[in-house]
Amino acid sequence: MENTRVIASVYLIVGITITVAAIIIKNMPDKNRSQHDGKSVKNNMYTRQGMK
Repeated sequence: MENTRVIASVYLIVGITITVAAIIIKNMPDKNRSQHDGKSVKNNMYTRQGMK
């Protein structure tokens, strides 16, 4: 039982870190693009759905 709990906790930690990193990476260029193009918002919606 201890092994399964450790594995589950590791997967949770890795998953959270990946999601947080992905959000930070996506938000950084989004702000720069939004100033240049209004179309970037629509493109970001498609890319986020594709990434999932």
